Amino acid sequence: ALRDVLGDSVITQTYDASGYALDLGLISDINTAFGPARVGCTVYNIFGYLDGPIFKASSDEDTNGYQGMVHVKVPTTLRAGASLQPFNVSGNETNYFRHLMLAADYDLFYPSESYIKRLHMGAEQPLLGDWLKLQMGLNQGYGTMGLLLDTPYRLGLAYYTEEWGREVGQDPHSFWILTSGIIF
Repeated sequence: ALRDVLGDSVITQTYDASGYALDLGLISDINTAFGPARVGCTVYNIFGYLDGPIFKASSDEDTNGYQGMVHVKVPTTLRAGASLQPFNVSGNETNYFRHLMLAADYDLFYPSESYIKRLHMGAEQPLLGDWLKLQMGLNQGYGTMGLLLDTPYRLGLAYYTEEWGREVGQDPHSFWILTSGIIF
């Protein structure tokens, strides 16, 4: 049993918090000798806070339950990135990889000191014309993949892993995410 491994004082705290934050970003198109590119930066969690109750579960049943409130400032982060279409140059109109997009982002200000946790890279290749796109990459050192239906109505399905520990490999959590939207 868990109590045998950890002793008599097994304690778990959980939070049921909600919050708010503001994100702001800028992006710019540029032309390079290697093809069209974009550069940008985003500031995440401006004025971000989480508020909510703290609950405690313990092997000592007399101390279980509501323990008070939490009010936590969410760290503000700054991410800079760039994307490039390296094969989309004049004279390369028949190349299948002409619309291949390569991208990389790096968290300049982030609570972790791990360089790998701060790095995000990926590639996107259109399939079947430009309306279906295959996406693959690395997020915090873990592989990602996705498909995007890119029409005026966008529908995407992606799989990724996010590291919740201080270092890569400590506490990975994998997710499937479904996104949709209308482009106008």
